[in-house]
Order: sequence, then structure tokens, then C-alpha cells
Amino acid sequence: MLKSISLTEKERSILRASVARGIQTLESKPRVSIFYTGIQHGLRIGLSTFIFIIFVGGSVSVVADNSLPGDALYSFKINVNEEVKGAFIKNPSDKISWQKSRIDNRLGEIKTLAATKTLTKAKQETAQRALNTHIESLSEELSKTDTTEALQITADLEESLKNQKEELKKYAVEGDEKNEDAFKAVDETLEKVSNQENEIVSKELEKISKELEDVTNVVSEDPENPILPSPDQTSSPEQ
Repeated sequence: MLKSISLTEKERSILRASVARGIQTLESKPRVSIFYTGIQHGLRIGLSTFIFIIFVGGSVSVVADNSLPGDALYSFKINVNEEVKGAFIKNPSDKISWQKSRIDNRLGEIKTLAATKTLTKAKQETAQRALNTHIESLSEELSKTDTTEALQITADLEESLKNQKEELKKYAVEGDEKNEDAFKAVDETLEKVSNQENEIVSKELEKISKELEDVTNVVSEDPENPILPSPDQTSSPEQ
């Protein structure tokens, strides 16, 4: 039966024209190499992963900002969120203000736990470790600033801590160990700030003593024609 099948000349012409038309209209697509395909696939996966990390990381960051000592994300809040924010602060005065605000925030967290009767010794110790770190960072920044300004900052911070302690008294219950832990955190912080003030004053007194010693040595060497240090080498009247 196959041998008996044949096309007329007209049918053959129509078939050839159809094939030719199909060849002409068919778009020629370049052959993509496996290497190029692999790169595209890798880039798509990388971009998707990056977007996922940004989304998840941003969500975690927002949740962590509201965490308290003892919560799972509290360490993330202290060591990641706040450290990243602080890294973008370049102005010395702004750095000092940032460290002061962190100290106030830690005490505010302790006050919140005390108010909700959820403060434990472990949570108080967690907050205290963070406070100690903040005070060390503040001390480092204060060492780079003017003595008068540094003393004013520590005095303001000390006053703020005393106010925090007064606020805690509103939630105090006599004989409650949780409240005692809260007061202990504030008292220890107050002591560290007070020690910082003493350290600043001691360094300034040492500086003045050294300058007076230098002046005395110059005068003793040539009492009739002493060459005193220039004004910029001595302390200002305010200091």
C-alpha cells in the first residue's frame, strides 16, 4: 500500500513551499553553553538567597530590638543590632551620647523586668555584664574629650542613674530578692561612674602637678630670668 501512494506534482509543490516558508520564519536561536547556563543559575540562586537573608535578618533585627535580658534574641540585640548602629557613628560627642543611651536602655530593661516581677539573678547579671561593657566604652570615649566636658557628662549620667533608682523604688517590695537584684545593678553602675569621675579628676591633677613641677624646675635653674612654659602648655583657668 505504501508503494502505491504517490503525490501529484501540485501536491509536491505545495509541500516544498510549506517547508520553505517554515524554514524562513523559524527564528534562529543561539546555542547557550553549559558554562553560561551554570553562571546564570548560580546568580539566580545567590540573589534569591541574599534576598531571603535580608528579609529574615531584618525581621530578626526588629524582633530583637524589643527583647529583654533572658530572651533568646537579647544577645543579638546587644552584640549585633547596637554594635552595627554604633559603627556608623563617627562624631566623638555622638559616640558618648550613644553609650550613655545604651546604659539608660539597660537600666530601663531592668526596671521593666522588676515591674513585671520577672527579674531574676541570672537576668540581672546578664544586664550588668552589658552595662560594664558600655561603661568601658564610655570611659574610652571620655578619655579623648576635654576634662570639663567629661566631668559634666559623668555628672549627668550619675544623676540619671539616681533617677532610675528612684523609679525602681516604685516597684520595690520589702524583702523581695528580685528588687534587691535591680538595686544592685544600679548601685554597681553608679559606683563605676563615680570611679570614672575620680579617675578623670586624678589625671587632671597629675597633669597640673607635672606642669607646676616643670615651672618650679625652670625657676630654680635661673631664678633671675626664668623661661616659663607658653600659655598653651599650661592648664586653662577653667581647668
